[in-house]
Amino acid sequence: MRKALTRLAVVAALLAFASAPALAAIAGSGHDFSSETWNSSGEICKPCHVPHNPNPGGSTAPLWNHTLTSQTFTMYGTTVAGTTPDATPNAKSKLCLSCHDGVTNLDAFGGAAGSTPISGAANIGITLADDHPVSIAITPGSKGIKGTLGSNVVIYSNKVECASCHDIHNSAGVAKLLRTSNAASALCLECHNK
Repeated sequence: MRKALTRLAVVAALLAFASAPALAAIAGSGHDFSSETWNSSGEICKPCHVPHNPNPGGSTAPLWNHTLTSQTFTMYGTTVAGTTPDATPNAKSKLCLSCHDGVTNLDAFGGAAGSTPISGAANIGITLADDHPVSIAITPGSKGIKGTLGSNVVIYSNKVECASCHDIHNSAGVAKLLRTSNAASALCLECHNK
C-alpha cells in the first residue's frame, strides 16, 4: 500500500510539474531545448527531468535526468557583509552548473555523456569568483542587506543560490530567466540596500 501511495504521489507531482502553463512558460525560453539537434526525442523536459528511472547522483531536483557536474569550482571571496561562500557550490547551484560550467555537456542526460558544451555568455565556467556569490549565507539586516528581503527572490536554507534570482522554469517570463525584471536594479534591490 505504501509503495502504491508513493507512486501515486510521484505521478501527481510530475503531472503538476508538467502542466500546460509550466510547459508554455519554458517553451521558447533559454531552457527550451526541444528543437536542438542533440535532443533527438524533441521533449521539452527530458534534458533535465524524466518520469522513470531518474539519475539523481546526489541531486535534490525531482526526477533529475542530467549528469551532475563534478568540477572543482573557484568560489567568490569574502563579501562586503563579511560572509564567505561554502567551499563548493551546494546541490541547488550544482544543478545549474551541470550545464553552465562549460565542461559538462548540455546533452549529458539519460545516461549519455554528451558532446555539446554550452557556449557564449551562458558559459559561466568553473571560476565563480567573478560572479554573484552562490552557496553563501544571507543575513537580513547585515551590512548592505535589507532587513526584509523582497518576495521575488528565493532563499534556500538561508543561502543564496543560482535559483535565488533565476527562474529556471521561466514562470515569470522575464528575460535571462530572471525571477523579476532587473530594470533600474529592481532584482538586486530585492536583497541589497543599494
